[in-house]
Amino acid sequence: MGKTPIKHTLAGYIIKKTDTEGYRSGKLTGEKHLNKITEMMEFVGGRRKLIDQARFIENNTQAGHDGKIRISWIQVNSDIKKIDCDVSSIPELCRLEGVEDSRAKQLRLIESVKQWKSEVGDCDWICRYYDDILGRLEAGKSVTEAEEDMRFKCINAITRIKEPVWERVFSAKVFKDSKKFEKCYRQKMVSILTKYSPYYEKDMEDYDTEGEEDDAKEDKKKSGLEILKMHGIMSYAQTMEWKGPLSYRIDDTCVIDTSKQIYGTIINTQTLEHASPVSLAGCKRIMTIENKANYESM
Repeated sequence: MGKTPIKHTLAGYIIKKTDTEGYRSGKLTGEKHLNKITEMMEFVGGRRKLIDQARFIENNTQAGHDGKIRISWIQVNSDIKKIDCDVSSIPELCRLEGVEDSRAKQLRLIESVKQWKSEVGDCDWICRYYDDILGRLEAGKSVTEAEEDMRFKCINAITRIKEPVWERVFSAKVFKDSKKFEKCYRQKMVSILTKYSPYYEKDMEDYDTEGEEDDAKEDKKKSGLEILKMHGIMSYAQTMEWKGPLSYRIDDTCVIDTSKQIYGTIINTQTLEHASPVSLAGCKRIMTIENKANYESM
């Protein structure tokens, strides 16, 4: 979860010092004793600003009037020794600063995640995913993904797939944009599925390919597409095109001889998955041409 945006004021400093896992989980109580005056001055922009803001909080806030925030003055109220702040005053300081209280935000996210979880019924693996997020939130952890509703909308939609659907059809249905899944959410979904899906096998690679060589990236991408396919999302992956006397069969069908197709043969992903080579009769040389333009020229 992203940190609450903090303004460079004394109230902002107090909020920042209290925004801990203990506070976000609701376990932090009692008082915070703040005595790093030089640090406070640097945060707010100087001694004069610190003094003025301390006086404002002391005289113009309920927490100041109730003694929940106490300023220990020295040198005839012209300098500060320390500030004692009861944790219960933080919501008022957040309202003063116009920011969301991090405890209130944590509770809001917990309720939101519970609502998304309630939509998937008794699907064990996705419930484990949500329970892990809830566990971290309830412990006061920062969980960035808990703020991303579209991530939850997408993973929930995957649990409802009954029959295979093309990736872009799925994307259009979920996001009203046929390419958004591929651009923004494919890798996120693969990361979730490789951790929680019952179909994931240990020899499948993680989809995160940043900083890896091209061959390694391609292998991991294939693994990612494989786990998505197991959950019903079919990808428009690479086709294979060639010219020459290759004979192959699809499953248990008759042998297909491509030497008759003198202008070339193209097969798609599904055919590749079900096809097996039979022979290369009469072939004396094999050339691999990856660039489409060069292939056409030759």
